[in-house]
Amino acid sequence: NPSLNAIGRAGFVGWPTDAKLAALRNAWFEAPDLPTQQALCRDIQLQFWQDPPYVPLGQFFQATGYRNTLSGILRGSFALFWNIRKA
Repeated sequence: NPSLNAIGRAGFVGWPTDAKLAALRNAWFEAPDLPTQQALCRDIQLQFWQDPPYVPLGQFFQATGYRNTLSGILRGSFALFWNIRKA
């Protein structure tokens, strides 16, 4: 989640600053194995709720129509226009 990249002024305008969260996120990327990643993920979630860097205010779903003459449509959280072929 890019919103967990709490690097302050080094990030986008208005980016949160949380050195502990940033360090945990970087440690997760460098973790040598799955159990270490899982432990770091728990620590990241705890730190997130100690000092939330953002508050999700909603969710939306984009209505999408598909033609039966197309194949290879990839599912995702945004439109993906590759891999599509005429059926």
